[in-house]
Amino acid sequence: MRYTVLIFIMMFVIVSEFFAKPRVIVLGFDGADPQLIEKWIEHLPNIQKLQQQGTLTSLTTTNPSHSPVAWATFATGNNPGKHRIFGFLKRSIGEYKPQYAVAKAEDTLFLTLWQKIMLGAVLVVVVYIILFIFLRRKKWGKLISLVIATSLGLLCFYISGYLIPQKIPRAVPLKQGTSFWTRTGENNIKTDVIMAPIAFPAEKVACGHLLCGFGVPDALGTNGTWVVYSSESRKVHSTETGGWYRPLVWKNNVYNGVLNGPKNLLAHEEYRELRKKEQDLRAKKNKDINLLSQVRNRISQVRQKLHLKLPMKARKISNNEVEIVIQNNKQVVKKGQWSEWFFLRFDMTLAISLHGAIRIYVSSLEEEVNLYVTPIQFSPRNLPPNVKLSHPRSFASEVEKRVGMYPTLGWASATNALKDEAISERAFQQDLQNILHSREKIFQHTLKQKQDLLVAVFYFTDRASHMYWRFIDEKHPLHEPNLEHKLLDVYKEMDRIIGIAHNKLNKNDILLVVSDHGFKSFRWQVNVNTWLQKNGYLFLKDDKERSNMQVRDLFERSRLLQDIDWKRTTAYAIGLGKIFINLQNREPQGVVNQDDYYKLREEIGRKLKSFTFRGEKVVNEVFMQEKVFIGPYSHEAADIVIGFADGYRVSWQTSLGGVPNTIVEPNKSKWSGDHCSVDPRLVPGVFMCNHKVSRQNIHLQDLAPTILGIFSVKGQSMDGKKFQILNEK
Repeated sequence: MRYTVLIFIMMFVIVSEFFAKPRVIVLGFDGADPQLIEKWIEHLPNIQKLQQQGTLTSLTTTNPSHSPVAWATFATGNNPGKHRIFGFLKRSIGEYKPQYAVAKAEDTLFLTLWQKIMLGAVLVVVVYIILFIFLRRKKWGKLISLVIATSLGLLCFYISGYLIPQKIPRAVPLKQGTSFWTRTGENNIKTDVIMAPIAFPAEKVACGHLLCGFGVPDALGTNGTWVVYSSESRKVHSTETGGWYRPLVWKNNVYNGVLNGPKNLLAHEEYRELRKKEQDLRAKKNKDINLLSQVRNRISQVRQKLHLKLPMKARKISNNEVEIVIQNNKQVVKKGQWSEWFFLRFDMTLAISLHGAIRIYVSSLEEEVNLYVTPIQFSPRNLPPNVKLSHPRSFASEVEKRVGMYPTLGWASATNALKDEAISERAFQQDLQNILHSREKIFQHTLKQKQDLLVAVFYFTDRASHMYWRFIDEKHPLHEPNLEHKLLDVYKEMDRIIGIAHNKLNKNDILLVVSDHGFKSFRWQVNVNTWLQKNGYLFLKDDKERSNMQVRDLFERSRLLQDIDWKRTTAYAIGLGKIFINLQNREPQGVVNQDDYYKLREEIGRKLKSFTFRGEKVVNEVFMQEKVFIGPYSHEAADIVIGFADGYRVSWQTSLGGVPNTIVEPNKSKWSGDHCSVDPRLVPGVFMCNHKVSRQNIHLQDLAPTILGIFSVKGQSMDGKKFQILNEK
């Protein structure tokens, strides 16, 4: 009998283990390059272990090989024609002005009329009860209480229009399709996703949690507006990538600066009304000059209030230390060091405040005082009501309570600031380490929760590769010898994190490691609009000088593509490696008819593929819209997608719609490695697994159906094809 019971228990354990679903951990490392991993494999022991015991291979990326496109395909298992993400920017149908491709802002009522009435009614009831308690024994007590309470309720309803904005911006995702983590959550599979790419506003995970990553804007609604405050600056000016220089003014023995915060929504509402009133007055035949002057003066006054502001004071203690004061936050920071987080509160009205957080790097303190201020990021503990940073909403603040404040900005690293020479190499490296440390703490905390599926995406590999590629490429104009170890150290950090995850797994659990794309050197930048002009496809206005474009110009109609003569232009470029035909009935001033559309594209493509520079092929391949994108949104993509050869990339000015004088220029920027606009076949990602898999030719879009297949989740068809994980079961 005793042996029978023992055999039964053993059989139960074996059967339970066989039918139990494995735990799956998916690690994403943005931009991890398979060739570098192969080159440095002896320095990466945990990856080497995966190679020996399981799988290490290249991973076909998307076309184009832009991170938003690739991560959207990773999540949905579909090509861009179905998930609708074609890059960082997308064409706005019916105009030349592009829009942000991941999400768009829509105004929504802050409080509906019914909600305002209900709030007023609640106030009336509360005030009436309080007054009645004190006046119930007085003659006319009930009537007096009712009159006062009703009056206060009506007054509150009236002044709410002055204390509360009528509308607030709300982010609306543009990505279409369902992410695999949403599907697992719907099927009661405990799922946690941290630093989720292209998932803002936070996607719902019914049985688990999601914290947004790449794609989250800053508190100003941009991709990351950084500022350098300098005692040397005398006026405000912006940089190519969207940063700003602002003055520090010496007064009362301290340096004084002004932090520009989020939009003042009340001021923006008044500003729009005033501009409309100005237009109406100008349109009248008999203009009221005095009234028009008054309106314009008021517009000038309101323009100064469009952003909420905070004073910042910096008192130099010595040539090595400075005391920085913002509101009630006071920190002493050493030169060459980062501050801790400053938590900010911007008061819009007595009723509404917006919160944010920044860190400050002290660049110099001797002859001039220079302070670098990060973009203002959302504070998880005080999120605006219209910002969905996580699902459930409370998860973002719960994470902060566990691990401390962490960067919430999707592109948190100071890559643009280093490119624009606003910070030092040291500052960038410290910032990279700080962000990695914060996000690793989130990962370690989540790893302990024992979910069925954990997805964690890290971005430091991509950010470092953009800035450090010059250290490993001897042909780059800014190559510095003997510094290859800087990028190798980043890959060692990736290897260490893989080891942490691997050590938490049981025998039959599954570890998947993916990158969305690889990298190539960015030695030469190609001004595509200039090439189009030299080849007779784009024409400039005769009376216009060529303007140097900046990121902010993308969203200002007065500057964007202002030099182009649209009546003669047949093709133009904007964004990263995208050419658009100036098509009739689509573009505002289109000149190319539908009959000539295909012929023109083939002609441009043929000339681009034969284009050489210094004896080298510049363009590896040219891809036509309908050959790359298949699905209901394919018509929103570029007409032509350029795939540059190794060493070449679209220029910064082309991505902003600029038309410089020369076609090819050396890239003398520290942003020295890239993948955007490079032929996707040259920049594959990487795939690793702790088990063997059924095939080697894996595409990024195959991950979603494979992960769903592990959990036996069925659903809508995908472009990706499932492959098998050959674990011992």
